[in-house]
Amino acid sequence: MTATVAGLYRYPVKGLPGESLTRVRLAPGEIFPGDRRYAIAHRMSAWDPAEPRWRPKGDFVTLARVAALAGLQAAYDDRGRLEIRRSGKRVAGGDPALPADRAAVERFLSAFLADVANVPVRLAGAADRALTDVPEPFVSIVNAESVRHLERAAGRPVDPARFRANIVVRGLPAWAEFDWIGYEITVGTVRLRIEERIERCAATGVNPESAQRDLNLVRILSEGWGHMDMGVYATATGAGTVAVGDDAART
Repeated sequence: MTATVAGLYRYPVKGLPGESLTRVRLAPGEIFPGDRRYAIAHRMSAWDPAEPRWRPKGDFVTLARVAALAGLQAAYDDRGRLEIRRSGKRVAGGDPALPADRAAVERFLSAFLADVANVPVRLAGAADRALTDVPEPFVSIVNAESVRHLERAAGRPVDPARFRANIVVRGLPAWAEFDWIGYEITVGTVRLRIEERIERCAATGVNPESAQRDLNLVRILSEGWGHMDMGVYATATGAGTVAVGDDAART
């Protein structure tokens, strides 16, 4: 069965809402370019700027603990510089490779998070990989029909944005994405190997519009389906391009 790509997304800063894309070029074994390139390291974090390696999410300020992060947005400008926005307006940004620009972003984030996180915070980055929840260079896929099933169980609207996927597909039966595990799919001209389910956490309970925690989707998943999974991780096995409107099908 063929699905359709309904949305493409990347999240420049782990934990912050990201940006919508129309087309993405993927390389074998790589994530979406620029995805989770940065994270917000709290005061107690073991992340070391002298050895900027991947670290588990407990070292960073995340939506699972700080719902207020949903009130910001991270994006890249047309020169590839990081921008932090609030209510659509730029409030901080620059090139994090420049100490002054990085310090300015850190000052803003520390002030914004002063009442809800261990501050001051640092803008973390890894030299060799993205700061995703897992160390593998995965692309995440969510099936919009599975979200609709969850929505009916929740009894209120559930925005797929709660699951912060790179690719959202439509036209696939609910939960059919789990049947893709162990197989390759073609999305646009990209081949992806579907690796495993994505187990969800409390971050999904944060409303992306209000930045308030208003649903326990982990509990609803567990009680309704006996698991806490939504979406699948995939590995790019070949270079190619994926665009909104492209087909996605098992090969």
